[in-house]
Amino acid sequence: MVYWVILFITLIVIVAFFSFGGLTGTLSAIAQLFISIFTVLLVFSLIAAILKGNKRR
Repeated sequence: MVYWVILFITLIVIVAFFSFGGLTGTLSAIAQLFISIFTVLLVFSLIAAILKGNKRR
């Protein structure tokens, strides 16, 4: 879980760097694509963890 949070924050920093660093086009688009994918994965992993936690009780 901590791994996901660290990865998420790192990707936000990378996207911000490419967006505001003056690099246009490809690198920024790729970084935004990756941040979108990892956001979806983060949400699904949180939902899965909550469901697994509820089943154990």
